[in-house]
Parts: sequence; structure tokens; C-alpha cells
Amino acid sequence: MADPLSIASGVAGLLALSGAAYSALSTFLANTKNAPRAAHEILTEVSEMRLALFSASKLLGTFDRVPQSRKKMVQLEHLILVLTQVFDTFSDLQHLLARFSHIPKTLWARVRWAWLHSRTNDLMQRLRSHKSSLSLILNILQWYANTS
Repeated sequence: MADPLSIASGVAGLLALSGAAYSALSTFLANTKNAPRAAHEILTEVSEMRLALFSASKLLGTFDRVPQSRKKMVQLEHLILVLTQVFDTFSDLQHLLARFSHIPKTLWARVRWAWLHSRTNDLMQRLRSHKSSLSLILNILQWYANTS
């Protein structure tokens, strides 16, 4: 069984990975005139996932204060599974963004985004799903503050 400290390290790594994705997307949007809507939507999803990861990091820093009854409702393996899926999604997003790092931020970039429309939609849906799962786990663990 994993301990909260090693999970916290994983969350820190995901925060760094999400920060890199956020930076790359922000740069792409700033440098691409009339950037595709999908790029804006992915940036929003990445931003929201970062907020959930920050919350997870904060909670894991005080995990010893979470009542045992709350901890029993969520196994750490559930959290590990979600975080692993988040990592996979951010890795896929990095590969997608790498395709755009070497091309001029012009009409061609917009055409490439349109061509990869189903891929960007899949990434957005995955990020939303992971964010929902992570938020649910965090809500269960943090609910003690409202019931104490």
C-alpha cells in the first residue's frame, strides 16, 4: 500500500507536468492569431485540473488529520489510479503539443488543430473525467470539516 508522502510526491510531479502544459498552451494561444477554440478549452481544463491537484497536494500535506472514518471511505489505491490516469493524459497532451512547437503559429497551426479535432476532444473529455474523479475523492476526504 502506498503512503500519503509518496502520493504527495506524485501530485507534485503532476503539478509540474500540468504547469508545463499550461505554459505551452498559453504560449501557443498568445502566438496564434485566431487560435482554435479547442486550444482555449483544453487550457481551461488544464487550469481546472491544476486547481484539483493543488487541493490534493494540500490535503495530502494534512492527511494525518483526516478522520479514520473518512480514510476508510477512499482507499489510497483509488487516488493512485486517478493520478496515474491524469499522468497518462498529460503525457498524451504533451505529445500533442509537441506537434505544434516546431510549426509557425499561423493558419497551418489552425488547420492541424482542426485535423486533430477528435484527439483534442478526447483529451478534454479525459481531463474532465479525471477532474471529476479527483474532486469526488477530495470531497469524501474533506467532508470531515463540515461534519466535525
